[in-house]
Amino acid sequence: MATDVADFVPAVHPREVMARAADRLDEEFLAGVARNLAADRRVRLELPTWGRLSIERQVPFLGVYRQPPDRWDNGTGRLIMNEVSYLVISGDPRQESANRRLVSVVAEALSRVFGGFLLYEVWAGPDGGFGEVEPGDDEAPAPEFRISTDENPRQLSWTVVSLQSGLERVRVNAAQPVTAVAHHLDPHPPHLPPLVDHAFAVENRVKLVGIGLRPIFREKNDGEKFPRLHRHFRIGFSTAVRRMVFAFSRSYTTHNPPHFHTLGQRAVSDAVWEVDKALSAVDEGFNWLFLLTPSNTGRAWREFRASGCSTEPRFVYRPWREDSFLLKRRLYQAPIEQVEDPALEHLFREKAAEIDRLLTLCRDVDSDAFLAESIQIFGVVSDDEMRIAERLLREVAPAPGQPPSGDLLDAQAVKALAEREYAHYAAAIGREFPEPEISADLPPGCLVNAGKLFIGATTRISPENAAGVIQHEIGTHSLTYFNGREQPLRLLSVGLANYDETQEGLAVLAEHLVGGLDRERLRTLAARVVAVRRVVERRPFAETWRELRDGYRIPGKIAFIIGMRAYRGGGLTKDAIYLRGLAKMLDHLRRGLPLDPFWVGKIHFDHLPIIEELLRREVLRPVLLRPRYLEDSPVRERLARLRAGAQVIDLVPARGSDTA
Repeated sequence: MATDVADFVPAVHPREVMARAADRLDEEFLAGVARNLAADRRVRLELPTWGRLSIERQVPFLGVYRQPPDRWDNGTGRLIMNEVSYLVISGDPRQESANRRLVSVVAEALSRVFGGFLLYEVWAGPDGGFGEVEPGDDEAPAPEFRISTDENPRQLSWTVVSLQSGLERVRVNAAQPVTAVAHHLDPHPPHLPPLVDHAFAVENRVKLVGIGLRPIFREKNDGEKFPRLHRHFRIGFSTAVRRMVFAFSRSYTTHNPPHFHTLGQRAVSDAVWEVDKALSAVDEGFNWLFLLTPSNTGRAWREFRASGCSTEPRFVYRPWREDSFLLKRRLYQAPIEQVEDPALEHLFREKAAEIDRLLTLCRDVDSDAFLAESIQIFGVVSDDEMRIAERLLREVAPAPGQPPSGDLLDAQAVKALAEREYAHYAAAIGREFPEPEISADLPPGCLVNAGKLFIGATTRISPENAAGVIQHEIGTHSLTYFNGREQPLRLLSVGLANYDETQEGLAVLAEHLVGGLDRERLRTLAARVVAVRRVVERRPFAETWRELRDGYRIPGKIAFIIGMRAYRGGGLTKDAIYLRGLAKMLDHLRRGLPLDPFWVGKIHFDHLPIIEELLRREVLRPVLLRPRYLEDSPVRERLARLRAGAQVIDLVPARGSDTA
């Protein structure tokens, strides 16, 4: 269970209790700590008196926080409690001797292993700051830090410079942080004695650094935390600390970490798995897209056509068996506040908020509130996105006509292609994949649900487009599902918040890479953007349908389906994500960034830094399966051209060709 520093404080905290318990930190206890550290065994101890020592593995540093004996210091100790090595203890004077001995044992043991050791201590300064920031009644307080070190401020080591530059990135309240460096022979909180003296530090090659901070994350009057402010502060502070210990490790010890994120925790608390399981269960408990897809599309099209294409279609939706209120109750029973790891806590809070909004969206289908709720989740069409869509529709001529039906692949042929694709991955990892299924209940086309491919019984696909369909569905949606299943976090197979945009961008990119992204497909994606824009502008359905048919030469029935997808429920803006995701994916490639992290599971572009951190910390496992099309020379050549710089319009195949 995650524990804030305040949770350690007993309801009654008399000095007599502290005095009687002090002798329990005896030599036998300390010798046991030293043996565990020398053997590289995890040390996680609730201390006999008050506090916790947690050292996940051998590292050449320890973060320390001492609870002031005379006041409530809410939230400060929590800042270091997600690090790989920390100690939170009481600052009561009666504990001073025991505290000094415990810190000395840890420092001696780990300095012996690495040839050097960093001891940094964190404390809260005055609520009003250290005087470096001009007070402003109308401004939110800026983060303020004072670094204490025995170094000459004019000749700072990489260790202190890394800490200072990291703290200057702690952006809270949109205010520029202020940092200052002060010279102290024995850095320690001004209200407490030093934990180790200078002679001990020199003898044992221990470097001392103190970090005083302005506690802007809590209320001045009553000391209560501002939860959101504290989370943001903690994430930035943790990154700064890891940059510091990375610089120290590389400069002064035999430890040689490849990246500062590798110095984070690998083990996570039980609360992580509890929250992951709870959020995944709620997410899998309702199929929101199924609930928001009309069950009478065919009849609605016939009625629309019979009306002279002038009336608003009446869409009918499937009844919902679940109670959104009860699902939300289950959702918010997940103890996210107990997750100590800030990276995982961020992912969980994001996902919980998205599930909440989707439940509300399903509840409010066909209501006046639906469109605004959809915009909250999927956004609107930007002017740049609209320009891209309109250019595609203007400059890309429609196909002259459908190929003869005898040249098309039916559902059985598509199933055979899918079986061969799944067989390749099954052979690669020695396990079975679900067999593709043909369904008479589905419209023409393919979809993946829980990693399994479903094919509409009336599906007809041209041979040129078949590879694109297979790699869209299996090479992206199935593969990321099964890769996510291999991860300890179940949410990576279910999908992190807003993952659809990135998934569809990656899937459409796969269509292009295998030569299956034809002109009609690009025009369809562009027409979806136009339809979503018109929905947000609250244009009538019939007007949008005529614009697609007459203005952009979209066949009537296809224009109706595109309009249905955008107008369903009262206005679902989701369909803009396909072209948006593709454009973002091309920008990702232009910047020379790797594709590998996208196959870890179902993630969003914004999650890449967190995913890379969790991979480096070994909280997540390396990607199990990569799309096999990446092994093909033509694909690698197309990928190289995209990395050289390409816009969406550059993906339009030349006439008579199925490749760009």
